[in-house]
Amino acid sequence: MRAPRVAAIVSLALAWCAPAHAQVEPTLHLVWHAEGGASEIWAGRVERRLADEGLVVATDDAWSRTRGGDQTEAHAALVRVEAALAAAREAMRAFDEAGALSVLAAARADATRSLALAGAVAWAAELELAMGRVAAQAGQTELARASFARAFGLAPTRALGAAEAAPDVVALADAVMREVRAQPASRFDVEVAWSDRALVFLDDQSLGAAPRRVETRAGTHVLRVEAEGAEPYVAWIDVLPGSRPPLSVTLSPTALGAALQSAREAFDDGAIVAIPARIRAIDRALGEPVVIWIVEGGGGPFDRALVTACDRERCHVPSRLETSSRESPTAALETGALGARDRSAALAWRDEVLPTEPIVPPPTDPWSEAWPWALVGTGAALVLGGIIAGIVVAAEPPPEHRLQVDPMFTP
Repeated sequence: MRAPRVAAIVSLALAWCAPAHAQVEPTLHLVWHAEGGASEIWAGRVERRLADEGLVVATDDAWSRTRGGDQTEAHAALVRVEAALAAAREAMRAFDEAGALSVLAAARADATRSLALAGAVAWAAELELAMGRVAAQAGQTELARASFARAFGLAPTRALGAAEAAPDVVALADAVMREVRAQPASRFDVEVAWSDRALVFLDDQSLGAAPRRVETRAGTHVLRVEAEGAEPYVAWIDVLPGSRPPLSVTLSPTALGAALQSAREAFDDGAIVAIPARIRAIDRALGEPVVIWIVEGGGGPFDRALVTACDRERCHVPSRLETSSRESPTAALETGALGARDRSAALAWRDEVLPTEPIVPPPTDPWSEAWPWALVGTGAALVLGGIIAGIVVAAEPPPEHRLQVDPMFTP
């Protein structure tokens, strides 16, 4: 069986009618069709019939790619970073530099977890700036210089204000900032397998689509690569001066994309009964129930098709649709669980060769043929020709008769 292709998606509906006409929770309906035959045409018909029942129908399948991965943990990590900064400020007011450093150092892991979010790099820079300030006040100059260097590398326009720290700390920060800005340039290429739709970000600044040449100052930076349907790639990178080798990035599909692909592969392998297990993974990734409608047009009569409805529990016995039928596709949800015999019988019905009725000619009517009229036309032409000839002969004057005698004639 050829791989199916998502032909259309019936997006979120407020409600739809179950077999018992009971109200159920909103469901996402996906309409898939097999390749070849009249499957694509039938998929459009199924979409329209579902729309007639009040469901919102969309023909764009890009929704699965635009849905990013689960960023709940990234948001929670960013909230913890903000709380750590507040806790460090309270510790500094109590002159507890050691406690403030401990809180900020623990928050570095959360800052890394949050970098997949747009704008998170600025929070990471603030965290490093706070660590540099606390370390400088605690007399740990090397730690302070390293933290300031990371902060100004991530946020080149950020500076430590005179009101934010003691003058000697501000002076140290200014010196480190000048060193960072004086770093030599570095150049390297970023290559991504999904280069046709992957975007490259350096320190939260968009550089454009991959493959992309990156030019920046040497130092520590944050590289982020995003693509529709993929989990974002985020990494701290230490950039060295000069031209560097290309950096190759491998992206992973989102949980939703992987679950959908697994379901399609099950259909591709002819294992339709395995699709419900894949749908459970799709449900978890979406956070809402899903029904997949598999449309298979006939390879024989084009006016026949099968619609198999699959949910998280089972795939149902296929509904047999014909062009003249007005039965709703949701009737498939009223059938039992799909079995091998049910599918075999349904496919046989879909692809059976219909007998053609012989063409019976109408009763013979001699006047409907051409030859009687040809004879009549020929006879009429002969009669008309005779009449015309008679008229011409009658109109001619009688001939003059003269007798000429030879004078030498002797009787």
